[in-house]
Parts: sequence; structure tokens; C-alpha cells
Amino acid sequence: MRIGEGIDLLRTPLGRRWLWRTLRQRTYSRRTAIGLLRDLEGPTYTTFRSPITTTVRLLQPDDDLSLLDDVPDLDPRMASLRQDQRWLMSGDLPTPWVAIDPEGQVCFMTFLFTP
Repeated sequence: MRIGEGIDLLRTPLGRRWLWRTLRQRTYSRRTAIGLLRDLEGPTYTTFRSPITTTVRLLQPDDDLSLLDDVPDLDPRMASLRQDQRWLMSGDLPTPWVAIDPEGQVCFMTFLFTP
């Protein structure tokens, strides 16, 4: 956030509430997050330790993307997430990275953007 944008946020009541809520959430959050780190000096296909054995690599043309299928009675947030992923796939973006489970199924997909 730029300094000017921060000052503009502080000038409005809505901006102050958003800033306070965000600060409080980041300070007192009980959420757990998992980060993935890829060693850029290492091989293209990287296996890391996790509760299940997965391999992280670029999406291949023959990968099954059934995890993005539209499923009836799915939680609205998950349905929206899947729709967003399908929309990103239809764009002219770099190839996404996927996590592959031991059976060879795609279990996670993310796009990495550089600045």
C-alpha cells in the first residue's frame, strides 16, 4: 500500500474500520497457514514432505482437472473458487503449478505471478 492510499484510508470511517479489523485479525489470528517453497536451484520436479506424498510441478496437457468441475450442491465459496480457477485457466496466463497425489491426480493448483 502506498502512503497516499494509507492516508486516504484513514480519512474515511469505512477505511478506518477496515484498517482496524485487518490489524486486529493479523495480530490475534488463530489461523494456520501452510506455505510452499520451491528451491530454484533444485530440479524442476520437487517432492516435499507433507501429510500425504505429493509432487509439485507445472501443469501438463494430459493432467486431469476434474477438481475444477462444477458440482451441484457444493458450498457457494468452493463453487466460486472453482469458477475463478476455470476463468484463470481460460486466460492468457503462465502455466499454473499443481500438486499431484500418489495416484497421479491433481489435488491443488495455483498460479505464480512475478512482479
